[in-house]
Amino acid sequence: MAANLNIQQLVDKPTRGDNTLDVLFTSHPGQLNRCKTIPPLGNSDHDIVLLDFSHGLQKPKQQKRKIYLWKKANIAMINQHLKEKYNIFKNTDFEDVNSLWTNIKGLILDAINQHVPTRNTLTKHSHPWMNSELRRLSNKKQRAYTLAKSSGKTRDIKKYKFLKSQLQKEARQAHSNYMEDIVSDDLQKNPKRFWSYVKSRKQDASQIVTLKSKDGFLHSDTDTKVSILNQQFQSVYTKEDTSTLPDLGTSPHPTMDNIVIHERGVYKLLKGLRPFKATGPDEVPTNILKQAAESLAPYLTRMFQLSLDEGKIPDEWRKVFDLKHHLHDDMAYDRRKNSDCCTDFCETLVNSRAMERMK
Repeated sequence: MAANLNIQQLVDKPTRGDNTLDVLFTSHPGQLNRCKTIPPLGNSDHDIVLLDFSHGLQKPKQQKRKIYLWKKANIAMINQHLKEKYNIFKNTDFEDVNSLWTNIKGLILDAINQHVPTRNTLTKHSHPWMNSELRRLSNKKQRAYTLAKSSGKTRDIKKYKFLKSQLQKEARQAHSNYMEDIVSDDLQKNPKRFWSYVKSRKQDASQIVTLKSKDGFLHSDTDTKVSILNQQFQSVYTKEDTSTLPDLGTSPHPTMDNIVIHERGVYKLLKGLRPFKATGPDEVPTNILKQAAESLAPYLTRMFQLSLDEGKIPDEWRKVFDLKHHLHDDMAYDRRKNSDCCTDFCETLVNSRAMERMK
């Protein structure tokens, strides 16, 4: 019944013996701060349920961020830019994989900044179907309301009501068009707009709540919360003593040949990317890797080959977000990894060659 009504039971502990006799349902579980049982009063055998619930919604302030307008990007000029720079790149000797990757990343970001228009997101919360025309009309309606309120003239009041009606009509039409657009055949390939709409309709705060450190204090600032989560994730690793491992001797199997990366294989991986996949810590958009695959394949082929020859990867590729969410029932966890596409490519190429060797 609770699932059908889209509500959630908050009391998850027994309140009398082994039975849970108290029920507290809510449609906004994100506003729950804590829910626990405390000892009963007097001779009662029924525990007291202590509930700490936020009545006011706490929406986080959105930070401005840059968005690339890929529909207006000049992909031909990006490919031309990368091809022109390749001759210099090909004849340049790099000290290590870090300097090589820094050069490649700089070329990619430079091409993007020159040939891909951008815009900044709004700091205020706004519906995703609100466009510039609707915002302009909304501001015009607000000015008409202010004038009608101060003057009280019939002409100004009629103008305000006309603009109000026009804004409602166009906003409903924009919402209808937006819904038809996001629920389409492209939903599986690009689900971002759909989930952006779902998020805009939620009434719960989506930021990470205050966290308690080992000393028992609650912290709300970002840096401290990152440190607390990092310490928790590190605690699940086992530090094994490798000094007692037995010596297995020389391997009876022949040594595997050095892995050779081919430009054709890198190109195939680039073309198979999902263009709207989230950007990793290297800040290189997936869209540019796919659309400029032909121009970028020679760059990345050299990058991967040098990385395998030296047995090292760029330091920036190590900055992946590896989050482990502990389950309540046992010590297992769900591993969610958001890494760079280039890191995934290198793993895929090595795995492919290793599997060929094992056949």
